Amino acid sequence: MGTYYTKEDITEYIGKNTVIPSLFDAAEKQCAIAFRPDSALWRLLKDDPDRYFYLAMRKGVIDDCGEVMPLPEEIARGINDVSQRDGWNCPAAAEYALPTETWREHVARRQRCLELRDKLQAGAVHQTNDLVTYNLDIRQFAEDVIAACEGPELLRAFYHAISTVTVLDPACGSGAFLFAALNILEPLYEACLVRMQAFVDDLERSGERHSPRRFADFRHTLAEAEKHPNRTYCILKSIIVHNLYGVDIMEEAVEICKLRLFLKLVAQIDKVKDLEPLPDIDFNIRPGNTLVGFATLGDVRRTLDGMLGFGKNQVERIVEEAEIVERAFQKFHEMQTEFGMDAREFAVAKQELRERLKKLAAELDQYLASEYRIDPGSTQVYDQWRENHRPFHWFAEFYGIMQRGGFDVIIGNPPYVELAAVSDYRTLGYQCDRAGNLYALMLERCCALVNVSGRQGFIVPVSSVSTDRYGSLQQLLKSYDLMRQTTSNA
Repeated sequence: MGTYYTKEDITEYIGKNTVIPSLFDAAEKQCAIAFRPDSALWRLLKDDPDRYFYLAMRKGVIDDCGEVMPLPEEIARGINDVSQRDGWNCPAAAEYALPTETWREHVARRQRCLELRDKLQAGAVHQTNDLVTYNLDIRQFAEDVIAACEGPELLRAFYHAISTVTVLDPACGSGAFLFAALNILEPLYEACLVRMQAFVDDLERSGERHSPRRFADFRHTLAEAEKHPNRTYCILKSIIVHNLYGVDIMEEAVEICKLRLFLKLVAQIDKVKDLEPLPDIDFNIRPGNTLVGFATLGDVRRTLDGMLGFGKNQVERIVEEAEIVERAFQKFHEMQTEFGMDAREFAVAKQELRERLKKLAAELDQYLASEYRIDPGSTQVYDQWRENHRPFHWFAEFYGIMQRGGFDVIIGNPPYVELAAVSDYRTLGYQCDRAGNLYALMLERCCALVNVSGRQGFIVPVSSVSTDRYGSLQQLLKSYDLMRQTTSNA
């Protein structure tokens, strides 16, 4: 089926190097002064560079006291004299080596580590992208930045970024990448709450006269968190409801993904009596075909422009319907984050949202069918087409997000399936059709779903950038800023 389970080391690597830079980007827009090259934020790297090296980078190079470990004399002689490099291709000693590492490989890693250390100490790293390029511990850095916030403005900027970032896996399967995003966001969310509490406590201890409105937003956030069984439960619930989104063509996978998120949440409760109603994420994690359907309002407009009898008024009416659905969606979200929500009102709100969304999707399906030369009036043929293609209209399903420009982060492991082997449905309108594989189309669709300043991270075969067959995909990728590209023979 072209699906592969992705292990935690890969999901964590891709997740942290897309989600966290996105948070820094958003925070910088609100508090640019904190990101100046000479700011306290970047001085964290300068003052303690070793803290942000992964253990695999430091192993055998820098000890726990921050001292550079001397090389054995017989190896050190070869640094400046090639003729003295006897034994460099032998396995390095255990206290120096990573698994299977030779002395030659160790020396190369050592030189890179020490060069990067010098660069950090010189204050030469002060861009978010550099954290990824140099493979620094960006999670640790983000936590330290929040914990060391000297002023409330930067903390507010980070908290707003964390609480509003939208992370999508367009082929989510059982949720491996969404789980990674959850685990990445949780400690950052926690760090924000801890720092908020510190600001409030410091103000109270100072004894200085202050306005009751000072840090009122911090107090409100902390008070809302205290209403839940525990802080971790509150954090995970907020992330699951507000930050995570997924779509998959397999309904069973979608149900498993939702169940895993629920179990993660329930595991935070020690006593059954403390268990509050679980959030309903039916509208966050959705079944559907990512590649079939209207991605944007522009797609809808182009289709209607080609149909006789439809025009501007029809588009405006669809937009109005989508806005009504979005308001119902926001109301539904707000009810879930309120402690002690009324179950009956919640059920009514969900049913209203479901019915409105179903009605709008059914209308959009009919317009899309015309692109496939399917007559909605031919009930049997039309129903079969819908069942096989499972249209998913991003414009309607996530109207608010798409109206704001798209998702902030898109990550995942797209399906690797030859188009010739796909018999259930057809795709239309993709320039990457010529590449002949679903993963190329998936990347093209994601380019239409991501915010202009958003971040994307995927596992892709090395053929995507090394063969003529994928020229159309390469042209698409070259039109974007590529910060870092990692390929594998998946």
